[in-house]
Amino acid sequence: ADITIMEEGSELIAKIRHYMLGEPTDHHLGALPQFTSCCPGWVRYAELYYPGILPNLSSARSPMMMAGPLAKTYGAKEIWHVNPEDMFVVAIMPCTGKKFEASRPEFTSASEYWKHHGRTANYPDLDTVLTTRDLARLFKKLNVDFNNVEPFTDADNPLAQYSGAGTIFGNTG
Repeated sequence: ADITIMEEGSELIAKIRHYMLGEPTDHHLGALPQFTSCCPGWVRYAELYYPGILPNLSSARSPMMMAGPLAKTYGAKEIWHVNPEDMFVVAIMPCTGKKFEASRPEFTSASEYWKHHGRTANYPDLDTVLTTRDLARLFKKLNVDFNNVEPFTDADNPLAQYSGAGTIFGNTG
């Protein structure tokens, strides 16, 4: 969520500086007020029933849709040293709407990035999404004994540094 917060915040600041302070910009900015684009249910609702507010949606992707391409670009090359087309990236999310979001055809930026580096494969930014309920059922089916699972540490996480803002990212107010 830290990357999304930085993107949405930077986008909002650029809009305010342009529309309210008259600063020039080299690229198209959406309208104010700015609305989040992180909830696929909200985005789809706007697309279907209020297309007039689409210019107000942030151009920033949701944290999930930033994590997939990050894994298949930076992660593939710098962390795991694998071919991105050989990766199978799974997101674990609380909402079934995230399955729809990951299936949107416009989310192929990782393969588009690699096309500029000589690769030709087409693949989605995320390969599948499991809801927390799906994951719980999978753990039950596999008889996972959490008393015998080794603890996860920051040493296991290549992106261990974070602001903590992701903890409150989905809260209102």
